[in-house]
Amino acid sequence: STALLEPETISNLKLGNYTYSSKYISGYSIANSPTQTVSLTSDNPNAEISFKYYKLYGTVTLQYIDSSSNAKLSADEVYSNLEFGSYSYTAKSISGYKLSSNQTENVTINDNNLNAIVIFYYTKILGSITIKYLDKVSLTELSGETILSNLELGSYTFDAIHINGYSAYGDSSKTI
Repeated sequence: STALLEPETISNLKLGNYTYSSKYISGYSIANSPTQTVSLTSDNPNAEISFKYYKLYGTVTLQYIDSSSNAKLSADEVYSNLEFGSYSYTAKSISGYKLSSNQTENVTINDNNLNAIVIFYYTKILGSITIKYLDKVSLTELSGETILSNLELGSYTFDAIHINGYSAYGDSSKTI
């Protein structure tokens, strides 16, 4: 096994019981008891204590969230067993949505932040349709235009309205 710290020797101890505590080592956690007691006797005047540690790793979870409904737009992406350090993540494109938070987020994995969550927020792309009723020849407006807003992306079908003295040119129904 590899020593994480230089061994420490304590000399000239009287016979008796001694209790020692593990030391804090950034990026590691104690694997056995954090305190150990040894008894120095005339038969056993020397003792050795070993504290065992395991390396800590972090996890980053990326989430893709609709900013108005807080609904998840995509499955979480989980990156595990990350060494301590800084990581950068870039938002992905999601059809029908535009990113409303930063394109890139940075996160640092350390003793105080082993499990980080990065949230990318999106807003739904909405469109609008303006319907105009025009004379075919003069392009004069025959009736006020109709504006439909906040429409989800997709196809929409509209039927021509009845205007006295006119009939629809071509199909009376249009799909956009």
